[in-house]
Amino acid sequence: MAKFIIAFSMIILVFYPIAQYTLNQANHNRMDNAIEIVHKHVQQARTEGYFTPSNIDSMKNELSLRCNVDLSKIVVNVTTSPKYRFNAFDQREMIDYDVQIPISEIIAMASYFGFTNTQNQNMYPVRGSAPSEVLAP
Repeated sequence: MAKFIIAFSMIILVFYPIAQYTLNQANHNRMDNAIEIVHKHVQQARTEGYFTPSNIDSMKNELSLRCNVDLSKIVVNVTTSPKYRFNAFDQREMIDYDVQIPISEIIAMASYFGFTNTQNQNMYPVRGSAPSEVLAP
């Protein structure tokens, strides 16, 4: 029986790096997709001068589908008032964005290492600012 317990423990330890590598690749793919989607919608917001409600909804829906996360768990804090470009650079023309998507599993087989589900999750932020391309009236 002792050999069985030791063998089972060794099997878990041998398969852990494979499971962790697979999980890291999935999380990395999810983060790359989030960056790509947010960047695309930021470029659209630059041409409109701000994030429109339809742009925000479209971004959240696309993030939900491609990153495989629940729509209600995506946090979006963006500039929703129009910003205008001036002749010289001015901080007032910047469109700020902060989009966070949940990463639900960071460590593979976390329960074997004593981590709870709440300890094994995090929010991945995509933050920045972009200048508006809409000319001042």
